[in-house]
Formats: sequence, C-alpha cells, structure tokens
Amino acid sequence: MDNTPRHPWWLLVELTGGLVVVLGVTGTLAYLAGVTGYAPLAFGLAPIALALVVGLSLRRAWRPLGFCAVRGTKAALIATVSVGILPLSAAAVSAGFGVSAGGAAGFIALAVLVGFVEETIFRGILLRAFSARGSVAANLITSTAFAAAHTITAISPDADSGQVARTVAFAFLFGIVAALLTDTTGSIWPAIILHAGFDSVGFILTPLSPVLTDLVSIGVCAALAVLLANLRRLAPAAATPTLDR
Repeated sequence: MDNTPRHPWWLLVELTGGLVVVLGVTGTLAYLAGVTGYAPLAFGLAPIALALVVGLSLRRAWRPLGFCAVRGTKAALIATVSVGILPLSAAAVSAGFGVSAGGAAGFIALAVLVGFVEETIFRGILLRAFSARGSVAANLITSTAFAAAHTITAISPDADSGQVARTVAFAFLFGIVAALLTDTTGSIWPAIILHAGFDSVGFILTPLSPVLTDLVSIGVCAALAVLLANLRRLAPAAATPTLDR
C-alpha cells in the first residue's frame, strides 16, 4: 500500500469531487428510473460508508480521525449542550407532524448514515489534513469544501436557485459549527450526532415547509457557531492528531 502523504489540496479535491460525482450519478440514475424521495441518497452513501469503514479499519485510523471519547469535563459539557437537544427533537417533530414511528426511524437511520460519511470526510480526514495551517484556516477551508459539495442539490429537477443558495449557506455554517465542536472536544462523535440530529429534523420537515426549515436551520447554526466560539474560551481546543496516510 502506498503510504506517501497526499498534498492536502489534492486530498480535498479527490474526496469532495468523488462525493459529488457519486451522489450526482446516483441521483441522475434514480431520476431516470423514476425513483424519488431520499432513496437515491441512501444508495449513493451506503457504498461510500462501507469503503470508509474498511479503509479506516485497515489503516487503524479510527482514533487518529477522532473516533474517541471527548476530552475533559468542560469539553464534555460543550458537547452535551451543543448536541443533546437535537437528536431528541426528531421524535418530537415527527410526532407533531404525524410521521409514523417506522418513518421516523427510517429518517433517523438515513441521517446517521449521512452524518457518518460527511463528518468522516470533512471533519475527520480533511480537517486533520489541513490542521498544520491552523484551526481557523482548516475550519474555513473544510467548511467551504463542505458547502461546495452541497451545490449538487442544483441537479434536482425540483430545486430552485433560492433553495440551492439556502442549502449551501446552511452547509457552510454547519461546517463551522462541526469543526469547532470537533476541535474543542477532540472527538468527531459530537459532530456526527449533531449532523444526524439536524438531518433527522430536516428530512421530516423539509417536504412540509422547505423555506421555513432552511431558514430556521441556518439561524440555529449561526447561533451555535457563536455559542461554540465563546465556549471554546472555557475549554482550549484539543490537540488535533494527524493521519499517517
């Protein structure tokens, strides 16, 4: 196996571009086959998740990428405050809008899949690849790449420019929040759970009120970004390990 380290920018292009291509091809094929809903997303992400699990296991890279417990009591407090409410809100929201228990479970399972794949790529591999440039630069670079990847929503026949713009804005803000959370706690798990919590609620609410859901999500993300930026003063960022590729 070639262990020569890749240049961070090449790694960013490879991973972000690969994710966009896989989801774009899957979505296009699903559209041509008449498959609708969130099934194409699941079909596209499942093989990527499998590849990540196999690759990280072979390289023994789980811990270097942040799959570990949060570090320190203050970091644990930050993780609890930032993460604890959102996963529980999916059940409350689904009950309020008449979604069955089975339907809610399906949304949550898909949200966990999305959270695992996207957080492993952007806040696991890429955030650490750019860590030598400093936490602020690494955060901005990976959040921009994360937002750019979400422009894939533009290929949807039902998407309009406003929806795409809101999706990209939310993705950038969420990237900032997830990177702050990962840096502060030294663990990627809070970001994965937060991601799954946001997406669980979004999958349920977006078909009912897409504009309101997007705007509320953007507002919550902005508030979390400010909260985490201030709470980080109480808990210095954990050391970010680098991945020996």
